[in-house]
Amino acid sequence: SVNPKHQLLSIDLQPTLPSLPVVSTTRRYLPHTMTEIKYEELSLKLPEVTIVDMRKREEVEEQGMLPKSYCVPIQEFEEAMDLGSDAFSAKYGFPKPRTDDSNIVISCRSGRRVGLAMPILDARGYKQHRLYHGSFLDWVEKGGSITKPGVPFKPQQ
Repeated sequence: SVNPKHQLLSIDLQPTLPSLPVVSTTRRYLPHTMTEIKYEELSLKLPEVTIVDMRKREEVEEQGMLPKSYCVPIQEFEEAMDLGSDAFSAKYGFPKPRTDDSNIVISCRSGRRVGLAMPILDARGYKQHRLYHGSFLDWVEKGGSITKPGVPFKPQQ
């Protein structure tokens, strides 16, 4: 049996701070209905998907772009998702994703902007999109092909 004095001493030495849940910074905005996609699956499904790249156009031009990707910078993303279909297509060069599209993959450079896009999509009812948290850096590291320099769509003035 434990000596009560020792038990009291060990309790006194325990931290009194409440335990906090561990939260992954790359998954903090991941709604339960959106699923992550990894390089291996994305490379196999590339013919079937459309990749929405959250990087700035200048980054895409300098670093290159994944095949079948379209640039919608995170700075414009919320406004873009509120555009009508025709205005979206005219500005970004591809059809505006529907809320039930399951072939849309969200990507960026390292995964941070993917997390920033999630509450924007979730608030507008987008639930089926896939999230590529590894994003551009992971794609390049694993030998995925890129178009370099990238050629993001630029709307006519």
